Amino acid sequence: MRRILVADDHDVVRAGLKTIIAQQPDWTVCGEAEDGDDAAAKAIALKPDLVIMDITMPGLSGIAASRKIRDLLPTIKILIFTMHDPAVMPNLLLASGADAFISKNLPWAELAQRIAALLNDASLQALAESNPLRDNDPEELAPEHGRNWPRDKARRWIN
Repeated sequence: MRRILVADDHDVVRAGLKTIIAQQPDWTVCGEAEDGDDAAAKAIALKPDLVIMDITMPGLSGIAASRKIRDLLPTIKILIFTMHDPAVMPNLLLASGADAFISKNLPWAELAQRIAALLNDASLQALAESNPLRDNDPEELAPEHGRNWPRDKARRWIN
């Protein structure tokens, strides 16, 4: 059973994600968070396989919460789920340490497919082909990380 933590400040978004997750036989929601502080605390306590994280939340932002989770629990997958256009904020998204980024504008079926792909590391390479940042140097996108930033982090961009 793949355990997923859902972090978003909007009840309706969390409810929609829980509906998508419940339709998958091997996925379960292990927790919910309404803000970044709660998301980080619950990720540390629950150790899910995946955290689905909104960016704009009260208190600690989703970016800062993702960074905190990544620093403390480097093996947990983090998916930024945002209404913002990821192409206009690559430095912030890359600095978050997230594994992938997807838009809240996706149809539900496609969202479920992309979550499944993230949970299945082998599928990430295929999704990376749609990455608008794939040809960019990670040092240019997130200079604060320099060459130490893994190149594949810059390629794991899911629209």
